[in-house]
Amino acid sequence: MSLKRHPMFFVLNLILPICVMIILNIFVFLLPPESGERVGYAVTVLLAIAVFLTISFDNLPATSSPRISSISLLLFADVCISGIIVVMVIVSLKFYHQEDRYPVSTFMRGFVNVSRRLRCQVCCCMRKREKYNEKENEEEIKWTDVGKEIDLVC
Repeated sequence: MSLKRHPMFFVLNLILPICVMIILNIFVFLLPPESGERVGYAVTVLLAIAVFLTISFDNLPATSSPRISSISLLLFADVCISGIIVVMVIVSLKFYHQEDRYPVSTFMRGFVNVSRRLRCQVCCCMRKREKYNEKENEEEIKWTDVGKEIDLVC
């Protein structure tokens, strides 16, 4: 007697829908904030994941030795990520619809300055790489030169 496992059932009925819902979670940030549907979309995806978890609970093993099944961990991670995305959408919409009379906090100013410096560093490094490719010289790209260009550009 030979026993064979056919994993296509689990792939089609569990893993692919989980992956689709993970991808749908990311698309919430493509919606324009003016439409007013961002929070509704994020909550709908979270509820779809919760319903899918309830339905698929019958197909998952109750316990597995010595640890929990990987699909259960993936579903739990998907629920957690979806919950975090709902919170992020609510906070981002709060900041988007906030009036202009409130000053920007020092934390946010520092965050923007750090991200601007990183972006400038990447842009300057790409410019130096383009110059290097155009000249076809053997000169070496040094980070100290890139830092000097950042101070000039920024």
